Amino acid sequence: MPASSNLQVGSYALKKLVGEGSFGCVYEARHIHLGHRVAVKQSKWKDGDEATLFLQEASLLSRIPHHYTIPALHDYVVDREGFPFMVLTWAPGQTLGKILDVQPNADRTAFVARRPLDDEHTLWVADRLLEALGHLHKCGVFHGDVKPDNLIVDVPQHGAVLTDFTVSVAGSKRDSVGKGGSPGYIAPEILSRMPPIGESDLWSAGKVMIAMLGGDPCTGVVPSDTCEPLRDLIAHLLCADPTVRPHSAALVRKTIHEIREKVFKRPSTREALRFRDGTVLTVKTKP
Repeated sequence: MPASSNLQVGSYALKKLVGEGSFGCVYEARHIHLGHRVAVKQSKWKDGDEATLFLQEASLLSRIPHHYTIPALHDYVVDREGFPFMVLTWAPGQTLGKILDVQPNADRTAFVARRPLDDEHTLWVADRLLEALGHLHKCGVFHGDVKPDNLIVDVPQHGAVLTDFTVSVAGSKRDSVGKGGSPGYIAPEILSRMPPIGESDLWSAGKVMIAMLGGDPCTGVVPSDTCEPLRDLIAHLLCADPTVRPHSAALVRKTIHEIREKVFKRPSTREALRFRDGTVLTVKTKP
């Protein structure tokens, strides 16, 4: 395990741990001379398959053209002990999983949101997610692990950044296979070891919508009080046959915009973020 007592990585001072997964940790950090804030992702492994995946993630991020929905790679550093670090654009906000307060049920057979969003606000967050996926797919990149914990939502700005490209694939070919994914969100064709495609990420986006609404991503059950056009969209995204799903993130965004106009009579929302119980998220901004 890498030592978190390394308080400086290259020209960046680590300030605090903000996230941790099976492959690595993420710190809030600042450039020691310029003062700007960044995210520093630290691998828990310095060799083996996990270290190879970490390097592949950095290499993939370095080739994605800049887009505000994707973290930009600023540097790749290896410390004196041999542990690698990525220096990434800082994404303000909270993970969608934290906002929803996603927790396991009593028998741990499903993870459901304790604070689900209402239909209209589910749609604007989904729109931001699909904007990120659209950019990736145009670049020939398939994310492979779309889930609430991998989407950072900047509520005051109505923005979002898609993170964690550990299992992402660039330039999927006929003999390519997915590197993994998360239970409840991974598309069936990936489980069958078929090549990852854009529609695989769109399946996962449909599962994220279910999670936002307070449904069960594992079973695909959508809350009964969800508006019919949104239920239909989710059903289309979750077609078992990927060739029947929408063929691009742009098409899904178009449908989302149509639903917002038809059902809610406005193309955008003025409120920060509204939950299904009618309460609105209060956000304290940080400089």
